[in-house]
Amino acid sequence: MRKLAISGMVCALVAAAAMVGVASALEGPKDSKSYSGQGEEKTVAELEASHKAYLSAVDANSDGVITSEERKAYRAAKMAERRKAMFPDKNGDGSVDRFEWEEAARARFDRLDLNGDGFISEEEFAQAGQNRRGRGGRR
Repeated sequence: MRKLAISGMVCALVAAAAMVGVASALEGPKDSKSYSGQGEEKTVAELEASHKAYLSAVDANSDGVITSEERKAYRAAKMAERRKAMFPDKNGDGSVDRFEWEEAARARFDRLDLNGDGFISEEEFAQAGQNRRGRGGRR
């Protein structure tokens, strides 16, 4: 009897969720904006373009199907890019010297100094964090 009651509750929850989804789909977009889930508004066209670009990048052989191997290769390439950015070995000798480290630090500073005045204000720092999240960075 207990299993039957739990099964009934689960079915009711699934049905309610489906009805909410159908109602949302029938309602359509309230305006031309949609949320990316990262705290910034984007138009539906921007989201579609972003999604299409991502899928194109992942689908290495352009056959319209993303395989597990393609997804893994894409993620590995992205991780390699991040490691390279965190380990700025410009000359490829396997170590980072002071010049390479300072050059990378200057580049990071310049990216944060949005108005180019040689200072990073709290507003610039906050804006850079928002920009980073918009590119898929961590929150």
